[in-house]
Amino acid sequence: MSYLSTLDHWCKTRLSGDETPLLHVSERISKSSNHYTLQRSGEFRGLWQLWDSDSDSAVVATHAFVIDFASDLRTGNFVPEGEKPPNDLLDYQCKREPGLQAQISLAFDTREDKSVYRCIKTIEDWLSNISDFNTLKKPRSSWMSPEKENEANHHRYIVSSSLFQKRTTFNCHDGKYTVNYEVHPWIERNCVPHNRSWIPNPSLISVLDGLTGTLIDIRDASDSDLEQGDIVKIKFKVTFSVNRQNWLTTLVPLQVVRVGRVDSSGPQNTVYSGDHEGVILLKPGSKLALLSDQDHSAGAKRGKTEGGSPDWGSIKEEEEDLVDPTIGEPQDSDLSDEDDIVKVHAASKTDIKGKRKANDEAPPSAPAYSTKPRSRRYLTIPDKLDLVFDAIVKQANWSFSEFLLNAFKIFEEGQEGRERPHAQAVSRFLKGQSKYAPADILHAWDIHPDGKLKLGAEEERLMYSLSVPYTEIKPVRPALSSFAAQKCLNKLSLEAAKAVKPNNGLHASAKKTSHHKLEWAGVGDSTVERVQASLMEHMPLSFGLMLKITGEDLGVLEAEEGAELGRRRPGTLVTTHALSSLLFKRNNEARLLPLSLGLLAFAYSTPVDLIAYCSRIGLMPAYTTISNALDRLARTQAAKIVKHGKDPSKIGFLQIDNVQNYLRVRDQRIGSANMMNIGLAATYCELRNIEPVALDLKDKQLRLSKNERANLTVMQLLSFLDIPHLNTVLSLHWLRVLVDYIPELVHLKPEVSNLFRTRAKKFCISP
Repeated sequence: MSYLSTLDHWCKTRLSGDETPLLHVSERISKSSNHYTLQRSGEFRGLWQLWDSDSDSAVVATHAFVIDFASDLRTGNFVPEGEKPPNDLLDYQCKREPGLQAQISLAFDTREDKSVYRCIKTIEDWLSNISDFNTLKKPRSSWMSPEKENEANHHRYIVSSSLFQKRTTFNCHDGKYTVNYEVHPWIERNCVPHNRSWIPNPSLISVLDGLTGTLIDIRDASDSDLEQGDIVKIKFKVTFSVNRQNWLTTLVPLQVVRVGRVDSSGPQNTVYSGDHEGVILLKPGSKLALLSDQDHSAGAKRGKTEGGSPDWGSIKEEEEDLVDPTIGEPQDSDLSDEDDIVKVHAASKTDIKGKRKANDEAPPSAPAYSTKPRSRRYLTIPDKLDLVFDAIVKQANWSFSEFLLNAFKIFEEGQEGRERPHAQAVSRFLKGQSKYAPADILHAWDIHPDGKLKLGAEEERLMYSLSVPYTEIKPVRPALSSFAAQKCLNKLSLEAAKAVKPNNGLHASAKKTSHHKLEWAGVGDSTVERVQASLMEHMPLSFGLMLKITGEDLGVLEAEEGAELGRRRPGTLVTTHALSSLLFKRNNEARLLPLSLGLLAFAYSTPVDLIAYCSRIGLMPAYTTISNALDRLARTQAAKIVKHGKDPSKIGFLQIDNVQNYLRVRDQRIGSANMMNIGLAATYCELRNIEPVALDLKDKQLRLSKNERANLTVMQLLSFLDIPHLNTVLSLHWLRVLVDYIPELVHLKPEVSNLFRTRAKKFCISP
């Protein structure tokens, strides 16, 4: 079976019931347009796929190809920094960062069999009659286009499958993803949880080997790579995408099965640029002659016989035909004689015809070439800049600012889009993949002497402006500084709006209908720490800027002389309270820390006037708010105590003491005589993990009646002691003394504390 007949056989063959040969799809579309339609993607508005109207499902097509080349089937063109590229992958072809452009690519040889282009042409002709598709009449992309003007590229067809997929709530749950294949370590290290933006593509193309008659994963085959000449059967979906510039058809590969190989009698180029047949090649020993444009066409016609084969004739006759009639005078090449480059002279006609006549001038010297290589002249940076600015000003008739603006201009939908070189250059630059990044350009603008402002200039007041939009500022330095200031201002506003949302931990309400009511559990030693953590999470830029104002940077003091000040007044603590007051001004319910400070002031009997002033400047709420909050906290706690007291399973004890309060006449209260107010105070403590039977009075009286203490001895008491545990505790206390009072051992304190919590632990008491 010949190569083409084998390929045709596999093109018409189905390996599973859901497949439809692409040839069959094309044939049905050419006969009737009722079998297929388009289905728009629910996720991407610019994406459609070919839809089978009969089965109401996406078309799963199949076709057979011959492999021209294939990237690595495990890592494709993705090569992380520091890793060696597989096979012969060049450095500029490598993708160093995860993304949709990191993919496995397969190129199919279509020099002999162009059926895939014919089928796509039929489908796209049918597609042009669908009114809902490409309503703006954008042009078809030249990539894998079946049109005639693209026939020069029809020697191969390329499909690709992305290695990565964007992480969403649907494909990743609790930081875990699911794929049905073994993920390569390079891919795994650049996905969740290491990189929260990407996961391995669950729909990555699978490649099987069927050369033995039994399908196996190609990675388990002896030849684990697709090589040039392999015949493969590919299953794919047909999609159509429309972007801002154009539209195109894409075959999305699902699975590839290797079913055979092309032998040495397989596909050969019928017209191949490397084939020298029909080309007259200069041979060693032939004389050098120069041809004119006129003789080139004439010689080409005489160079072939009627049969089309080259007719060499006699050497002398050929030489006469190839002589340039204008060669009587020496012809200089465009090479200068500088740097020891020798000029090339053409031979005269008389030098070729034979002996020269007596009145002929002396022939020029024979062609000669310098043994030194031709020197190459490199353009300097000023030369290159002159060329670029000359093209901008004289050819494009643009100013420099127009060139920059249009180079980075965002085209609206319906406008003519960018060409591929333009789009690629801008994309690489803005993504930081070029030699010089955008930050290098901004730095050059900021320090360039041409942008320096004169002292006292009017534009100087626009530096770091928050009121004048940066787009209205012309000089570069005020524009850059105002851009940075206004971007930071917008970010600070967004962070503040996010931080004061009810679910972000800063709300503490005394209202009955609030879902974030203040409770005693939320007020305590950890309140400041929790508020600080919330602020650092939701307001990282704001917290960092204010911390910088305190003289600290991420908790580290800038100056050594400020170390003592930092210990007395930590920057993070000051920043937390300052930001809390600012947010309390923004949202009256975001008052967890200000209200905690108000409760502290109330507990220390702070004068009402001082509380009112602190409320005015945002340090704490008003006195009535604090009082209402305490009243609600007391009622809530009282309800819990009543509920606790009614529970018979709860055990506790009361510590009771008498209290006195001496009331004097001079105090601001009702009464005409001094008096002593005597009362009773009690403290209740809950005893957890104790059985109620342990407090049974009858059981206690029964044990007392037995009088077992009468027979108690000292040795019995000694046996009750846990001597090993006692030795452990004594040893650890001795270690505690050492690490507390010897400066060189201070770093061992955490380990000693850990030993107390582990080795010396006798019973675990609930907090």
